[in-house]
Amino acid sequence: MHQNVRILHTKLMFMDNPKNTVIKTSFRLLLLGCGIMSLLIGCTAVNLPESDVVASFSGGTITTETLDKEIQRHLGTAVKSKTDAETDALKAQKKELLGQKKFYIELINEMAMRELIKIKVKEKKLDKAGNIRDSLKHVEEEITLDQFHESMHGPDGIPVTLEEIQRYYDTNTARYRSIPFSSAQEEIRSILVEGKEREFVVEYLRELMDAAAITRSYEIMRIPEPTEEELVLAYQDNRDEYMEPERWRLEGFTITADGRDSAEKRAQKASALLGAGESFESVASAYDMTGAYVASEYIVGTDVENIETALRASAEGDPSAPVKTGDSFGIYRIRQKIPAGRLPFEAVREKVRSRLLEIAEARILDQNRDMTLFSVHGKRFTLGEFYQEFREMPRNEQARYRSFDQRVQLVDRMIERLVLLEDSYERMLNIQNSDDIDQEQQELLAGVLHQEEIDQKIDISDADIKDYFNKHKSRFKLPSENKIRVIVVRGDEDPEKALSKIQAAYGKLRGGWNKKAASFEEVAREYSEDSQSAANGGLIDEWIKESGDYMYETGVHVFHEAVQKLKKGEISKPVILGGDYYVLQIVERKDSRNLSFEEVREYIAQELQLGEHEKATAKMNEDLLKEAKLIIYQSALRSVMDKYKGQVEL
Repeated sequence: MHQNVRILHTKLMFMDNPKNTVIKTSFRLLLLGCGIMSLLIGCTAVNLPESDVVASFSGGTITTETLDKEIQRHLGTAVKSKTDAETDALKAQKKELLGQKKFYIELINEMAMRELIKIKVKEKKLDKAGNIRDSLKHVEEEITLDQFHESMHGPDGIPVTLEEIQRYYDTNTARYRSIPFSSAQEEIRSILVEGKEREFVVEYLRELMDAAAITRSYEIMRIPEPTEEELVLAYQDNRDEYMEPERWRLEGFTITADGRDSAEKRAQKASALLGAGESFESVASAYDMTGAYVASEYIVGTDVENIETALRASAEGDPSAPVKTGDSFGIYRIRQKIPAGRLPFEAVREKVRSRLLEIAEARILDQNRDMTLFSVHGKRFTLGEFYQEFREMPRNEQARYRSFDQRVQLVDRMIERLVLLEDSYERMLNIQNSDDIDQEQQELLAGVLHQEEIDQKIDISDADIKDYFNKHKSRFKLPSENKIRVIVVRGDEDPEKALSKIQAAYGKLRGGWNKKAASFEEVAREYSEDSQSAANGGLIDEWIKESGDYMYETGVHVFHEAVQKLKKGEISKPVILGGDYYVLQIVERKDSRNLSFEEVREYIAQELQLGEHEKATAKMNEDLLKEAKLIIYQSALRSVMDKYKGQVEL
């Protein structure tokens, strides 16, 4: 969805729950990916020549009409995801798919599974819980607002005249030099619609808001700021909560294998040298890949990779025995021990303030829960309803709306959303998408069923997590990061002119026998066509990783290859990506590093949880199909297959 519409869209507020996304995604993948053998368990082939029932199972049937609808929905989704250039390949794929019996059987199994899960959900009354009802409502709202966005781009949406299309075509002759006007019309119309979208949405929403009879009572959610006296008193009453653990300031270096010796053998040699009196610095210089040792801070009690155990066996300041970390070994020493202690008030002032604000917020909610926060067309929305929606947001989104002014902005977005939904319902956009809404809601309910039947019974232990970490350490590595300057010259309209311009910029950076080289900042401001970075001397604000996303081109291998070849301060030759030209300079670099167990513990736990979830879900689906005694009627199935035999267009 376009960024302009996202401003008004719910995904930013209510439905971006990573847990729900994982549940829905894994359910969809499992239904389609369990494998034909497991899906066919319990299926019986019976001939009923004159029946329009393709399959039956305990609790329902699948007709030729519903199967036909599912086939068109399934292949229609594939059509939407393809570009014109892939049309021939798509037709070949569809023709092959429609000729395979297992394609139809897998769809039948998927349809039966949805119905069986729907029955089980109703039996357990999972769809009656308040938070689930809210989620189901948000699914409908999401799809309805998506349809609103699509309608803006349709023939009755944002208006674009033939004269405007012709004017754009004439203005961009280099782009359309070999394309006739008739062939370029639809592309140009889409470009012009995109350009008009923000203005159109703002004006459209303003007209709806003016007619909506809106009232607002923001003050009932204002939280009073605690006084300094209240902050100090709260700190004194809860001093034991503001303790700092013992910390050690460490120095260490890492030893890896070389062409002759293993990492373990080299670590033993390094340890022997240290034991013989060689300095920590000189041994690190000889045995660490970077030729240096690294300072870090360690929280006592975590015992990451047995470092603490090794250090406790050594006197303070003395080097530890080698500690195995994956395929390498580390040697460490304690430079300073910082004892545990109570944190001073100023160090925890903000934490105390946040706690008092939370207490005050709970009190205000309790007092004003049923008071009207705003109304739209006379329909009132209470402070309690607002907080219910607020708490369904992801935690990182909640953190963006902590102050009173930020909460006001959030309420305004809710009002805009409701006004748009009212208009969409009046135009019956939700009815037009009822099938999509039903499918998404059923997937959500399936996720809830999985949560109750499967996820709550999965137990991932610390031992499981640590074992996985030790077996896959090579996966847990942060890529190198680079701060760069860049000069960008767009090449989409006139490639020859762009090439000439980037070469001129590069020439100024290089200088010559009678010319001094210009600074990168100076040349970027003069030549770069990326206005944001050019104004900053070509500097990109964020760190660029190997998987970074500076514009879309930085995901391309050639970009990162160019970055990695450069040393700090070096300037690249012109690099072409997606038709545009780049010259790069490395300003600062952070080398890649292995992640510690603590840094990846939560990620591993989630990955193991998902793996167990998928196995248990496949087993549950298999059992449901067995119990339901799914029967597929071959004569009816053949009639559906005959209809699609050789067919490509839907």
